[in-house]
Amino acid sequence: MKSSFENLKQTSVSPEEKALVDAFTEKRITIVKGSDDIVEAMETITSYTKTFLENHPDARDYKLFHILIGSNPLQSVVKIDYEGQDTVQRLLDTIEEAIKSKNL
Repeated sequence: MKSSFENLKQTSVSPEEKALVDAFTEKRITIVKGSDDIVEAMETITSYTKTFLENHPDARDYKLFHILIGSNPLQSVVKIDYEGQDTVQRLLDTIEEAIKSKNL
């Protein structure tokens, strides 16, 4: 059975979008697997994504958000990430720093 990440990566996207999705997926996996406490790392992701979702109620319309929370988006989700300062990519960077600062 394929993971939600594999299913997501097979949806119709441009080569640039595929590269972005692949890199984001690998970074998320590396952050979690590189943690000494995977459960705490996942709880950190959950905490940050809940806050992000409160400020961005449409976050489930973006593929990178689904990758971040470990869900499989519907085929109708075509947006990759937000534009500007408040992106899911930046959120993952923030989460990575939080996990590192906790020495997880």
